[in-house]
Order: sequence, then C-alpha cells, then structure tokens
Amino acid sequence: MTRFDFEFSSPLSWPLAFLGVTPWTAHVDVTDEQLAIRFGPWSMTTPLSNVEGATVTGPYLPFKALGAHISLADRGVTFGSSWHRGVCVRFRRPVPGAEPTGLVLHPAVTVTVAEPERLAELLEREPSGAPGDGDELRRVLQPVATPPRRRSSSRSTPGPRTRTPRKRSAPAPEAHPTPADMPQHTDTEKVPGVTPPADEGLPGPDDVTG
Repeated sequence: MTRFDFEFSSPLSWPLAFLGVTPWTAHVDVTDEQLAIRFGPWSMTTPLSNVEGATVTGPYLPFKALGAHISLADRGVTFGSSWHRGVCVRFRRPVPGAEPTGLVLHPAVTVTVAEPERLAELLEREPSGAPGDGDELRRVLQPVATPPRRRSSSRSTPGPRTRTPRKRSAPAPEAHPTPADMPQHTDTEKVPGVTPPADEGLPGPDDVTG
C-alpha cells in the first residue's frame, strides 16, 4: 500500500480542523486492488480498475479549495486542504462518497495531496482489468483466427457427372475359305445334297466304242 498525505495551507488548516479534517485523518491510499480516500468524516473507495486517468491541476481559488464540495457542472467532488495543486482522478463508472446517502455519484474527484505528480504517475499506469466489479481481471489472450484454406486451382468444381460413351471394337472380319480349305472330291464321289444329271454315265460323242 502507498499512502499520500494531504497538504494543508496555514490559513485553511484551522477551519478544517473543526470539521474533523486533520493531517491524521486525511490521506489517499493506493493498493494493488483499490483506491481509498479519507478526508475527515468523508471517505471514498473504488477498485483501481475503475480509475480511467489522473491529471495534476491547480492552483485553485481559496474558497473553492476549502473542504468537501460538489461541482454543479459535472457533479465532481473536491476534497481540498490547499489551493496550490492537486490531482483530478477520473473514473470509468461514477462513485459515491461526498454525501452520506450515496445517491449522488461522482465521475471524478480532486484531492490536494502533498505529492500530486507521484500520485498521478501511479494512477496513470494502465489498468489490468475491466471497470467496476472490484476484482482485478487478468488479460485474456484472444485466439488468432486461422484463414480458410484455399482449394487448389487444379481441382474443378464438383458438378453433375456425365458418362463418357465407350467405343465398341469393330467385329473381326469373317475369314473367307481358300481353295486349299475346300473339300476335294473324286470323279466318282458325289457331293452331298447335289443331284447328278440324268445323263451321267452315258457315253459321249467322243467316247470310242470298241
């Protein structure tokens, strides 16, 4: 925990003491999880992840830097003990604290601490969580999206299948018989199925009679 004390200007310290605001009851505590402010009877606590940023401001008008008061412009609250310098702390989500009912929420708070630059530098560090819930959230690694694979151009888009007609081979030509394949007949052998002429066996004109 890091504690920052309020700075008290001499003319303002006396009236603040009547309100219960003294160097022993006014301080700002910063831990790893939250920001806690005590200003006498007033207090404000918020998660450190709810702090959006911090800026060193000042000097202020003395009547605006005295005590605890709410700005009518933006409802920001000031816990002032000095008019020299202070730190304006901005919240991501408004926080109650200036009035006892808690109905008024404050988007920012100004505290007149003795080391404003150191407090602003500490609160300006990048928060590690989402605003609000009181829990310090760890960073979540986002998965890297893998681009879709491109199909090779050699593959064609699937479509209706068509059957390619097969070529039929031409029938082999019939072999014609050669004379050598023809059956040989003798003079006296009759060919089956052939009727011999009627004059077969009769003598011709050239036959020599004895």
